[in-house]
Amino acid sequence: MAKLLQGADLLKKAEALGVNVYTPPKDNLGSLLGTPSEAAEHELQTRVMNAENHLRQDKLWKVALVSAFASVASAVAAFLAVLWHR
Repeated sequence: MAKLLQGADLLKKAEALGVNVYTPPKDNLGSLLGTPSEAAEHELQTRVMNAENHLRQDKLWKVALVSAFASVASAVAAFLAVLWHR
């Protein structure tokens, strides 16, 4: 597993992935207060990892879909070959 990014590198990666780097301030009851502050480093690391996982899963979903279509096409071709050579 890769080493977790920290500091400026983490902020650059988060911004490149489109991750929100701010956390809205809340009072003890969970109500939003004032202006947002920069998220804690561990929270930002979690957000970056989740964004990377989402992108990876999106790519794998597309690969799986193409693989399924290829399997169906292969099955249809095999079925037609059996029918053709009777």
